[in-house]
Amino acid sequence: ARAGRCSKAPRSPCEHQESELFQPMSSCPHFARVASSGGEALAKRFEKIAAKLREHPKELHCKNCELGLPYLWVCLTPDCDFIGCGRTQNKHAGKHADSHKQHSMFMNIKSREAFCYACDDPIFMMSSMGADDATAEGKAAEDPSDQLFVKLTEILAPPMPKRDDSSAPEQPPPKDQPPKFTPGLCGLQNLGNTCYMNSALQCLNNSPPLVDYFLDCEPLYVSKNQRFIEDFGNFFKIMWSGQRSYIAPKNVVYDVFSVNPLFRGYGQQDSQECLRTILDNLHERLKEEDFEAEKKWEAEEEKRAKKEAEENPAKENSDSEKPKKPPPKRRFYKSIISSIFEGKLLSRVQCLSCGHTSDTFDGFYDLSVSIPSDKLSDKIKRRQQSLASSGLAGPSSSMASSKRGGVFSSLFGFMSKRSVDLYDCLHGFCATDELTGKDRYRCDKCKKLSDATKTFTIDQPPPMLCIQIKRFRHDSLFSSKIGDHVNFPLDGLDMTPFCVTSDPLETDDPFDNDERRKRLKDDPVTYDLCGIVNHMGSLSGGHYIAYCRNRDTNRWYRFDDSNVDEVSADDVKSAEAYLLFYSKRPSEKRQTEADEITKAIETGDRSNARMISKLWMQTWRTTETPGPISNLGLVCKHGLLKRDAADRLRSLVEKVPIKAFEILSKKYGCEAEDPSSLKPCDACMSPEQLVKRRAREIDTVTRLDRTTIEPGEPWFMIDRVWLDSWLQFAHKGTREEPPGPITNTDLFEADGVTVKPGLTRKVHYRGVCQEVWEFFFKVYGGGPAIARTDLNLYSKPFVLPEVTSKEKKVRPDDLGSGSGEEDDDEASDENKKSRSKEK
Repeated sequence: ARAGRCSKAPRSPCEHQESELFQPMSSCPHFARVASSGGEALAKRFEKIAAKLREHPKELHCKNCELGLPYLWVCLTPDCDFIGCGRTQNKHAGKHADSHKQHSMFMNIKSREAFCYACDDPIFMMSSMGADDATAEGKAAEDPSDQLFVKLTEILAPPMPKRDDSSAPEQPPPKDQPPKFTPGLCGLQNLGNTCYMNSALQCLNNSPPLVDYFLDCEPLYVSKNQRFIEDFGNFFKIMWSGQRSYIAPKNVVYDVFSVNPLFRGYGQQDSQECLRTILDNLHERLKEEDFEAEKKWEAEEEKRAKKEAEENPAKENSDSEKPKKPPPKRRFYKSIISSIFEGKLLSRVQCLSCGHTSDTFDGFYDLSVSIPSDKLSDKIKRRQQSLASSGLAGPSSSMASSKRGGVFSSLFGFMSKRSVDLYDCLHGFCATDELTGKDRYRCDKCKKLSDATKTFTIDQPPPMLCIQIKRFRHDSLFSSKIGDHVNFPLDGLDMTPFCVTSDPLETDDPFDNDERRKRLKDDPVTYDLCGIVNHMGSLSGGHYIAYCRNRDTNRWYRFDDSNVDEVSADDVKSAEAYLLFYSKRPSEKRQTEADEITKAIETGDRSNARMISKLWMQTWRTTETPGPISNLGLVCKHGLLKRDAADRLRSLVEKVPIKAFEILSKKYGCEAEDPSSLKPCDACMSPEQLVKRRAREIDTVTRLDRTTIEPGEPWFMIDRVWLDSWLQFAHKGTREEPPGPITNTDLFEADGVTVKPGLTRKVHYRGVCQEVWEFFFKVYGGGPAIARTDLNLYSKPFVLPEVTSKEKKVRPDDLGSGSGEEDDDEASDENKKSRSKEK
């Protein structure tokens, strides 16, 4: 397919429009001209900029306003040396593009993003499609624009550390070696201002549930055949082997730099962002599809739709004549990372006009809480008083009565410090906000903008609770660090007051009823501190260290890169905490039950045992609510053993004596058959079938795709995330599983009608012709169909006529199931002859 033209270029009404499906990602025609003529000169200029970036970065600034990194964009016109600030600052790069017609392309020196002002679009390359490095390099070699883009980004990018695949020091020692040092007390060498990563790694290394998984469940993650996971597994084994006093974590640093290039180099980075990068990537590589949860969700959706039809029979009758499309299937995933770190947050909005409430549940890996201002103290006290009547108020506020003073104290923080309590921060996070003025809420019941209140509450507290204290303030003119000291408990953090609403509403929601309050009062949610990321210094320059509690010695230690020292509890309490890692304390009832089951497992008759998924058993040891016993990770969507699990079943299950199994089944329920009784699934695709399906889909889509459409024909918009998933599955082969249903619903607001604002073509969605859309919809389902008169999601909707199957342009053989179970060889000779004659 030909490259797309500039979106701002004039177009005649009858001119053909071009498809975007197989467009090269470097579709900007302006950048293509630069690549074909002045690429070498541009590369030489970038080498000079890169040298200054490494040696004298402060000398780089906007030519017009002296603004520095990371807001600088360099003009990509070969003979121009202009460097200016971007669209979110003083917009001097855009002004330069307006005054110089051929100077429309810019690249950010720090993030290496590219943007064309003439196209008003980001410039994407094949290497940014999510493929592995080898695939990206191969694709880039096919296109001069991609070649130049990759070359420029490599010049600006800081050097990557080399992997160390030798036997030392990142390969775990033999298990039978006696420890030379206390296990877990191992420093991490600073590999070039990597203290932000070292401190986060030390806190993860002292998170007991995570360590237990990587030390005890090696078959579960080694089978994933993912270098990222295996490197972290080796990391934890070395740290707890007791063989070294410190190591150089080159492979882990290399892996993090690979998945997030912004961490490369020697600049100061944010420890919390690094932590999220690590957890997100571990989750993505360890996750398993939860088919039982999907079935439950579908049943609940059917029940909800039936109830809605009973409550609104008139609407149901009016819609009965319209063809109904099945709702898009929702997929659920679980991993040991989500089981350990993910909690659930409830956001409740109440309309002040009619009293209607709207609840939204969102998962979280960390709670980002602000240090409360003096203005918030009254709101915190009101919330505590409201909870006091039910005995769930928790410790009282300890905010100092002194006020901040002066402009400079608010800018630099260290000139006037207060002492606040972590409970104050949490109460401030859960305090009720008023939505008024421009923030008014559109009520689903009133159908109008109304004043409302909004409250956050923890619905499901996670086994490992990570709390980020927002110490860095970014205002319009200044950025600063808040140096207030936050008091935090080392033991017994009571999160009960933040798991209930302060003002219970008169609803049937189990979240608000008295039973939940009584249960929390009798069995409070309590946490013990196990790690701290501490930031010392200012925003412009500082240093990260970690304080962690070793679970074997129950003592506190300071981890300052490769140095490890024992410290007192008072030293820990005086830390300038940025991230706090709390481990949930099991209740007395839970601990008694766990001891009983563990004893039954250890002393039971192994000859009369039942197989249980090792992943479920590890989840049970990690959390108080593991859910019913399941075969998560062992079975496919057909309820049979996965092909890759059948050959190594013994390493993926744990034999549990019947007595212990009966206790577990009675306590948590059981939704799984004994894995030993299941057969390998024949319906799932073999590698050969997978290859055939990919080839069939690519051939079909290539044949159906048209580079132009005629006047009066529609474009169909497709969610970019889903399309990338399909390309990774069918076109590149980097994704093993086919994508799920088309997720065009992600382009709309919650009402399913209003398009989300600010979506950009090529970034959030792309366009295909009608034949390709019908093929995708027939194979994958989902939707909804988004037909437009132009390649613009916000353009006029195209009204699709009602057509019969005979009138459709796509032949029945083009709309095959795509399951891979069929084969062209199985077709009859008559069908083949008919098909060739038709062609």
